[in-house]
Amino acid sequence: YSGFTLGPVNLSLNEGDIIGLVGENGNGKTTLLRSLCGELHPTSGHISYNFKHEDLYDLRTKLVYIPQRTDTWYGSMMDNLLFTATSYGFSPQESPLVVELVVARLGLRKFRKHKWKDLSSGYKMRFELARMLLRKPKVLLIDEPLANLDILAQQTVLEDFKAIAKSAFRPIGIILSSQQLY
Repeated sequence: YSGFTLGPVNLSLNEGDIIGLVGENGNGKTTLLRSLCGELHPTSGHISYNFKHEDLYDLRTKLVYIPQRTDTWYGSMMDNLLFTATSYGFSPQESPLVVELVVARLGLRKFRKHKWKDLSSGYKMRFELARMLLRKPKVLLIDEPLANLDILAQQTVLEDFKAIAKSAFRPIGIILSSQQLY
C-alpha cells in the first residue's frame, strides 16, 4: 500500500508573517495545516514551536486552526463571541469590551444579533476570525479562507489578515491555504 505522504517541509513563521500554501486539491495543504496544529502527528521528523506550551490543549489554544468547513454556531453571533471570550480567560467585565473591539475591527457590528444561517460565507469567515482572535493565538492556520467568496469579499478577507498579522497590539503569524495563486 502506498498511501499519501507529505514530503519534507522546512518552514519558519514569525510574528506578523503571512505564508500562503498554494496548490491543487490533494497536494497536502490541509494535511500540513492539521499537522502543524497537532490534529495529525508526523510519522517521522518533528515540529518545533518557538513558544512555550504545557500540553496539547495549550498548544491547540495558541495554534488556532480554522477548517474550510466550520461548524454551525447556534444563538446570536454576539452571544457566541461573549462565551468564547469568557472561556479563554477574559473576565465578565472585560468580555463585552474585548468582543466589541474585535467586532468593530472586523466590521461586524450590524451582524451581532444575526444567526449563523443568516450570514454569507464571507461574514461567517469573519466571525470565525473574531472568535479565534479572542483566544489570543500565536499562530492562525486557515484552510481555504477564500473558497466560496466573491472577488470583493476575498480582497476584504486578505486585508483583514494583513491587519491582524501586523497588529501593534498582538501580532500573529498566519498560514493560509488556497488554490488561488494571486
